[in-house]
Amino acid sequence: MIGFLYFLPITPHLTPKEYEPNNFISNRMARRSHRYDYHMKDLDEIFEAVEKVGFTKDDILGRDRKQPLATVRQIAVYLARPGRTYVQLGKIFDRHHACMVFSFCSIRDRIGYGDHHVTDYMKKMEVAT
Repeated sequence: MIGFLYFLPITPHLTPKEYEPNNFISNRMARRSHRYDYHMKDLDEIFEAVEKVGFTKDDILGRDRKQPLATVRQIAVYLARPGRTYVQLGKIFDRHHACMVFSFCSIRDRIGYGDHHVTDYMKKMEVAT
C-alpha cells in the first residue's frame, strides 16, 4: 500500500527505511537539487559584460524597451539563466517571470538560427555562444 502512494514498486529488496515518506521526499529533492546549483554565473560578471557593449546596470534593470537595449537585456537574462529559476530572474531584473521565459527562449532561438545581431553583441561582451 505504501509503495502505491509513493509510486515505488513493492519488492522484497526495499528496506523499511526507503518506505518512510520523509526519506523518500528528501531523496527526490536531492536528485533534483543538482539542477539549480551548477554553472551559475555571477551577476556582476554579466553586468560588466553588458558595460562592454555600452550599457550600464541601471539601463539593464530599467524600464526602457528601445532597441538595442532590449536585445542586450534579453542576452543578460539568457546569460543569467543557468542555475536560476524564471521567478528568481524576474526578481533580479524587476520583471514578471513570463518576460524572463520569453527573453531566454528568444535569445536561444536567435542563437540557433545564427542571428548576427545577437552573435555580434555576444562577441563584444566576450561571452561564448
